Amino acid sequence: MRSPTFSNLPANSRTSQRNPAPLTCASLGPYSHNLPRSSSSSTARALRARETRPPSAMTVRGAVGAWRRPRATIAARGVRAARRGTVRRAEEDRLGRAIGWSFLKTHAKACAFVSGRESRRMREVSARASGGDAPAAGTSRWSRVLQSLATTVDPTVAEALLDEELPPHEEIRRGTLENGLKYVILPNKVPEGRFEAHLEMHVGSVDERETEQGLAHLVEHVTFLGSRKRDQWLGSGTRGNAYTDFHHTVFHIHAPTTNKDGHYMPPNVLDILYDVAFNPALLDTRVAKEKKAVLAEAQMMNTIEYRVDCQLLEHLHWDNLLGTRFPIGKLDQVEAWPAQAVRDFHARWYFPANATLYVVGDFGADVDEVEKMIETSFENAAPAEGAEEAESPLSRHAVRPPVKHAYGSPAHEAGEIQRINDEAKAQGMDDPFMPFVAPEGKVSMFQHEHLSNASFNIFSKLPIKPLKRMGDLHRTVLQRIVLLVLQSRIQSRYTETNADYKRVELDHSDSAREGCCVSTVTVTCEPREWEFALQVAVEEARRLQEFGLTSSELDRFKAAMLRDSEQLAQQAGCVPSLENLDFVMEHDACGHTVMDQVAGHEALVRMSECITLDACNGACDELLGFIGEYGVSDDKRRETSGRTTAIVACVPATMPTVEGETVPFDITPARIEAVLAADYGEITPPEDIFVPEVLISDEDIVALVEETQPTFTEATMHEPTGVYQRTLSNGIRVNYKVLDAEPGSAFLRLVIPGGRSRESSEVGPGGIGAAAVGLRTIQEAGGGGGGG
Repeated sequence: MRSPTFSNLPANSRTSQRNPAPLTCASLGPYSHNLPRSSSSSTARALRARETRPPSAMTVRGAVGAWRRPRATIAARGVRAARRGTVRRAEEDRLGRAIGWSFLKTHAKACAFVSGRESRRMREVSARASGGDAPAAGTSRWSRVLQSLATTVDPTVAEALLDEELPPHEEIRRGTLENGLKYVILPNKVPEGRFEAHLEMHVGSVDERETEQGLAHLVEHVTFLGSRKRDQWLGSGTRGNAYTDFHHTVFHIHAPTTNKDGHYMPPNVLDILYDVAFNPALLDTRVAKEKKAVLAEAQMMNTIEYRVDCQLLEHLHWDNLLGTRFPIGKLDQVEAWPAQAVRDFHARWYFPANATLYVVGDFGADVDEVEKMIETSFENAAPAEGAEEAESPLSRHAVRPPVKHAYGSPAHEAGEIQRINDEAKAQGMDDPFMPFVAPEGKVSMFQHEHLSNASFNIFSKLPIKPLKRMGDLHRTVLQRIVLLVLQSRIQSRYTETNADYKRVELDHSDSAREGCCVSTVTVTCEPREWEFALQVAVEEARRLQEFGLTSSELDRFKAAMLRDSEQLAQQAGCVPSLENLDFVMEHDACGHTVMDQVAGHEALVRMSECITLDACNGACDELLGFIGEYGVSDDKRRETSGRTTAIVACVPATMPTVEGETVPFDITPARIEAVLAADYGEITPPEDIFVPEVLISDEDIVALVEETQPTFTEATMHEPTGVYQRTLSNGIRVNYKVLDAEPGSAFLRLVIPGGRSRESSEVGPGGIGAAAVGLRTIQEAGGGGGGG
């Protein structure tokens, strides 16, 4: 496929990562907050039990969202990047983190949550597909799960637990002003003496008309930089910016509670946001200046990564405007708009009932006082003059983003979707947001000389299932475990073959920006290995569908998940305000219940008895059928298997041979489809690998301590770094530092000379494989003895 020129290149989409960078007010520079994830988590240790290196991205966002998620500019994510704004990169979600604060990122569904309201038809599809928000007792909402638990848990007890509502975060205060503006307040002491205020306008690029492509982004620039009050307070520790995405525009300010001059800042920050959104100076000179800024920003985005992003979004969302209506817009239109076009768009969409304010942080005041400050700053907000002439709806969209989706739902859900469509058609009803059933996706190929590796992105688009009840949490935990196991198996086979680069990334996540959930398998490899790399992914998905998890796999990942969740509960109160705010905003948009870390961990512990082998195996078909049964006719597919809705191959134009020559990369969509649908013969059960829980028992450790009487023979403290340095009587050196950042947790690095070279050639203790088994045990159990 010929690479597009930038003149027709859609702006802001997704790479093998499906996800371009957020469109911000470039003149101020985007605010970046990066928190590296710990690779020492229990989940990571369990994952490495079967592979030599952890995957670069694996998420179950609607289910298990990353509690601490790093942001990035242009993301490269082989699966489904989490994003904020027009682009947010996918981070690997630590499983415990997902559960901690109720589940992160989402992709809307036939039940798309939209500011508390939904299309009636969409609500009906959602209720029938997922059981509805409040099913009556005795309904069969959880029937499939209850069947899988029948031999291990009392059905009455299990149903009562699954139907129990998740506890919402007790410290979150929500409200609505008389003019319709909604607000969310959450006190948070990290970082101390600072707070976040973000004003979300529920308008984005999909709200633009055909001749307005890019106007939402330009209006963001002009309003933010056209505020008369912004320059008065930004600076001296206060930072601000804005970004535009498909479904919303967000203005955000990060400020000290009291500035260096001793001035109390929250009222002033709220005044700035009011001025930016509802009282900006939309001058002709400002419009002309920001048009130049937008054009310059577009040129900076013209990279091969961005082009891949665009390809992924375009083909994933072939069924709606998300595939073409990118926030950067069409540059010829941007250049041509008069200033009045900006004023009209602002008048149409910037009204208080179309806004939500999020305030999170250390306010130096109680919540009632913050609520009063919000009322004082925004009570006079009103639709702009000319709103009626600009055809303003003056009410929030019932569906965000306002698009319809084609879903690859399993047969029992697809049947309901099709039936409702048929009924609506027979009655002459026209719902522009009614979802429909997607045909099985075919391969679209993007071939470019600037690509070096081949990536194959296999998508299944599904409706979002809001996380409201314990049964929803149970479903998402099972999905997380299944994805971790499949990731581990595929990557393990890759590492056992040869040194050629191969990686698989798996994801099942929801996203408010796209209004749907997407399951993704992304295989990235050297061009000459592409058939084998895809074959392995298909074989292992089929193996997991056919035989399910092994007992040891479930034990490893379940234990790791509970340990991570416990650690996160211990760290409650240590999460930065910015991450809390992003988390709440995304969950609200998707209709999820927002829990705090402690409540989330308690819910997970209570549910642990229901995380069984049969329950996990029951989740395999629904989650993996779209790849394991690609090309299988409807009459032969499992009833619970979803279907593929899009496949995008991003491949290089040439490839190196084994001899080092460069030759054209000969690959076609038909060949890719054939590899995905091929019969690879009999699938055999997986080997269940036993890993001991401990290397040395507690009794043996006590006996060794008594025998050797270990002591410290030398002790010093390095003042500049705060590192304590100790030497044990056996010569081992120990360096450590005490930190308050992550209560209840520690990071340990043990360096031991020799490794496998110290193994003997005999079979048995200390013999072949002893070092590998010992290392695996330490990785999974977190310690050499029973104490962990």
